[in-house]
Amino acid sequence: MRSTPTSRRRSPPTGQGTKSEGWRGARGSAERTDFLTRDQWEIRRAGLQRHVSQWQSFATFGQYRRPFETSRKYLRSGAVALDWGSGNGHFAFFLVRHGVRCVGYSFEGPPTYLARETLFEHRRGDPREPVILPFAADAFDLVFSVGVLEHVHEAGGDARGSILEIERVLKPGGHFLCFHLPNQYAWGENLRKVMKRLGAREEFHPVLYTKRTFGDLLGATTFEVVEARRYGFLWRNRLSRLPGIISDAPPGVALINWLDSVLERLAPEE
Repeated sequence: MRSTPTSRRRSPPTGQGTKSEGWRGARGSAERTDFLTRDQWEIRRAGLQRHVSQWQSFATFGQYRRPFETSRKYLRSGAVALDWGSGNGHFAFFLVRHGVRCVGYSFEGPPTYLARETLFEHRRGDPREPVILPFAADAFDLVFSVGVLEHVHEAGGDARGSILEIERVLKPGGHFLCFHLPNQYAWGENLRKVMKRLGAREEFHPVLYTKRTFGDLLGATTFEVVEARRYGFLWRNRLSRLPGIISDAPPGVALINWLDSVLERLAPEE
């Protein structure tokens, strides 16, 4: 189970800022399905799935439907986005596909399949500086963290320091969208811990969050949470192991997405 906090940097009293309430709402379910299906088929036709583990099947790709739907609300013409901890570039690909100029930041080299994308550039970080971002203040309209914040300690950083740096490089009125943040009450995370203790070769996130603890992390900043939700109850990365009739066929994927949506609605409030 994942959390999706979206935070807005408050503008100074004299600043204009971005007003999220001016947006008119998400598209209908048919359009959501259309753009997800279109993107995945274009990935397949170009043979790009071999570059990204999350693209191995439609069912696995579907773990990003909530992040994609949420992100589309905040994408604006001319916006510049930072994909913080861009890794293999899968989320940067989504951003440039939707006409957003994106800077991917990571400690690794740039994804080769994005080399010809004019809207994408890569900035390689210095592992000796795990917190400091090599960008000017107020450089970005949007900053994305997709499964990154919970891992910063592994590189010698700390979450609060990273949040303060993200605040620094984000323009007043800009938005910080944090996806795939592992939830303390997630059944999958807790099951992995039990399996690990029983000797299984399982990995789990040692750092977990709740809505409250994430809010506490923002306490020393000018960020305000504008929306948050829980999603991703199924272990999507493992669904590629299922037969193709389930993991790649539209009826099977629709069933998986429906089940995930039902579980989202049944989740108790934190």
